[in-house]
Amino acid sequence: MITGRHLCAALLVAASSIAAAGTATPAVDERSRHQQRRIDRGIVAGDLTEREAMALRRGQDRIRDAIRAAKADGKLTRHERRHLEKLQNQQARRISHERKDGERRF
Repeated sequence: MITGRHLCAALLVAASSIAAAGTATPAVDERSRHQQRRIDRGIVAGDLTEREAMALRRGQDRIRDAIRAAKADGKLTRHERRHLEKLQNQQARRISHERKDGERRF
């Protein structure tokens, strides 16, 4: 027996699945995960100071927020993809610079 609550939950899941289908970004999502792993490895290796790590994590948070905003309307346009790629390129350069700048965690 399906109650009103179950029906509402099923409709909500179906609607969110349909909305997410047009915004699939496996490359963008994987790159974000990869950059987060680079930051984590920099921390473990001692290549990043606490301040650098915090700044890089804030950068990752901004990218995550930009991805969510781009996907919010259910479509990801070519312009939005380019913008996300630009943000990720900038972040990748920051990560490389901070890991190689010679400042070490003590």
